[in-house]
Amino acid sequence: MKSLKYVFPALLMAVTLCGCVFHYDPSGNTSAESSNRPAETNKEVTDEELLEKAETARIANPWGETQSLSVAEEWAGLSFTPPADEIELEDGSLIKLTVYRYMEGIIEALYSGEDYELVVRKSDTMQGTELAGDYNSYASETEERMEGLTVHCLGDGETINLAYYDTPDGHFSVSFHNGEKGLTVADLTGIVKSMH
Repeated sequence: MKSLKYVFPALLMAVTLCGCVFHYDPSGNTSAESSNRPAETNKEVTDEELLEKAETARIANPWGETQSLSVAEEWAGLSFTPPADEIELEDGSLIKLTVYRYMEGIIEALYSGEDYELVVRKSDTMQGTELAGDYNSYASETEERMEGLTVHCLGDGETINLAYYDTPDGHFSVSFHNGEKGLTVADLTGIVKSMH
């Protein structure tokens, strides 16, 4: 069932692309056979026109979305224990779980607050910045020991915007977005402690 979710978008794109290069004539003639028709309806599609149409076509979003952790786990093919449904940060801010997202081999929990967004991910295939999907440059890159794990932390030197680590159970990433502000070591330790 999981592999079928990619079949329909692929078929739709193939049919769309075929429709761009094959001209249908209701009389049953193809555009090559119906040369007695006016030139504007018998026009061949140029490479430029095809390219223009192809640029407007989009690749299907590989992420699924759900409110159910068990549905996300089933589609991702792995188990996941995210942090609590609500997380209180050291500065008193509260962020709440809003949605689970998944694709094969990856599951994430998205948290939102008034001005915050926290994304935690687990994967059995991807790791590090590839798992986090964050390729920004940060002023500081350090390693912290948290809950017996080596956690790679990136941020401004005082707070952390991106962290990733590995366990025997999988690979994890934590991304925190709020302009220039990041998580404290205590905030991140609480998240790492509660997630597996």
